[in-house]
Amino acid sequence: MSNGPKIVEVPGVPSLADEFAAFERERQQRRDRKRARAGVPGDGAPRRARAPVRPLRARGGVGAAVAGEGGGVTTVLLSGGLDSTVALFWARERWADVSAMSVDYKQKHRRELASAAHVAALAGVSHSVKRLEYPWPVMSGPVLAGRNSVLLMIAASHDASKAGGAGRVIIGACAADALAFVDCRPEYLLIKQQELTLGLGCPIELVAPFVDRTKAQIVQEARRLGAWDAVAASWSCYEGGDRPCGACGACMYRAEGFARAGEVDPWHA
Repeated sequence: MSNGPKIVEVPGVPSLADEFAAFERERQQRRDRKRARAGVPGDGAPRRARAPVRPLRARGGVGAAVAGEGGGVTTVLLSGGLDSTVALFWARERWADVSAMSVDYKQKHRRELASAAHVAALAGVSHSVKRLEYPWPVMSGPVLAGRNSVLLMIAASHDASKAGGAGRVIIGACAADALAFVDCRPEYLLIKQQELTLGLGCPIELVAPFVDRTKAQIVQEARRLGAWDAVAASWSCYEGGDRPCGACGACMYRAEGFARAGEVDPWHA
């Protein structure tokens, strides 16, 4: 019997296994067309099968839901923001061996790292901070391009180094992130999962529980999980300081989420 998490198909939604098979067929067809243009016969035969990968929770068109089963090491990428805070409590509800990891990549301020430590303490999980040195200036704006791709590699490598050589990485990307950032999209995360599994030589599962959810739905999930104190300790603002600025994009998006959820942000309570 498999010890991995049980995959429950969403009714009316293709599974990621089916989506990946379709992707492989389309890629094979492109290869054959390229070979034909070059005058090389293509037999259409499938290439050597790749190492199996586990589906992640994804948006409606490409998704399957991860049920709360299975053991192994679980690492939550914890920025200190609202989404990753709720993702930590979501993971803790499902798995026993959960830890939180933050990455210091010379963010604009240290406030979110301090919030991450506070949130992890409230969740009762261990918390580590990995320092990442880029050989060039990284923060010309509020968002670091390609950040999640790098952070996923760090977290997966950390999991692979632990006993058993397998791991699960939780990322708190939400629906709006998937629209705005390439490395938050389900199709990217599926391929990243395969890359990590092949590159590290052990099963690595990427789970994005909120990639199909709005900010308001994440606020509602925080209430259900009893994570309200942790939400109060989280930090979404692009600026540092003692209080959020209330004017940056992250603050406004957070405020809209609480308003749509019919909740008062504990920042302001």
